[in-house]
Amino acid sequence: MTHSSTGRRLAPMLVFILLVGVLSRCTPTVTEGTPGGGGGGGGSTAVRLNITGQPGSITVGVPFSPPVRVVVADANFLAVTTSSAPVTLTAIGSTTAPLVGLTTRNAASGTAVMSGLTMDTAGTYRVIASSPGLISDTSDQFAVVPVANDTVTVEVGSDTATDQVIFRSRRNHSVNPAVDTIAAGSAVRWLWQGSLMHGVVINAPPVIYSSGNLTAPNTTLLIINTTGTYSYLCSVHGALMTGRIVVR
Repeated sequence: MTHSSTGRRLAPMLVFILLVGVLSRCTPTVTEGTPGGGGGGGGSTAVRLNITGQPGSITVGVPFSPPVRVVVADANFLAVTTSSAPVTLTAIGSTTAPLVGLTTRNAASGTAVMSGLTMDTAGTYRVIASSPGLISDTSDQFAVVPVANDTVTVEVGSDTATDQVIFRSRRNHSVNPAVDTIAAGSAVRWLWQGSLMHGVVINAPPVIYSSGNLTAPNTTLLIINTTGTYSYLCSVHGALMTGRIVVR
C-alpha cells in the first residue's frame, strides 16, 4: 500500500517537471533594446528623404542660413546613419530661378548638408530634395526678398574657362578688371566658381573689406552706401585678378 501511494503522488510531479522543461525550450530569449530608437541605426533600409530645418526667408544672393539639411530616412522617418546617398535640391516657385551653388551632395552619416546655396531672383519658392530610388520630399514655402536698390554679381574664378584667375561681371561681362556701376545703398555679390581658392579685398576707405580665402561653392555680399570708386583684388593672386566698383 505504501509503495502504491507514493507512486500516485510522484506522477503529477513528473508531469509538471516535464511541462516546465518543454516551455523553457519554446520560450524565445528577448534582448531589450534602447528606448526611443535613437537615430534609426545602420541596419535600417533607406526609403525616403526628409527635409529637416525648413528653409526660412533669404535675401537674393545670400546663402540659406542655416543651410538646408536633408536626412536619408527609413519608413519610420528615422535617419539611416550608414547612408551616403547623393541628394539633389531643386527649386520650384513663382519664377524659374534656379538654385546657385553645389546642388548635389552625398549624405554623411545619413544627412546631406546643402551649404552655400543661394537664389538670384526674388519670389516665393519651395525646394525639392531627391535621390535615385528614394521618395522625394518638398519643403515648406519660403520667400526670397530683393536686396535694397540693386545687386550686381561678380564671378570669382570660372568653372568653364581654362584660366580660372579672373573676376568677371555678370552684368556686362568685363574681366580683370571686372567693372560695375551701382547706386549708393546697392550691393555687390561675389560668387565663387571653379576649383581654385580666391579672396576679395577692398582697401579704399571708407570701405575696408576682406572676404577671406574661399573656394566654390561660396558667396559673399557687400552693400556700399558711400559714393566713390572702389578697386579690389584677389588676396591669393594679387594684381593678376582685379575689379572695380563705381558707386554713384
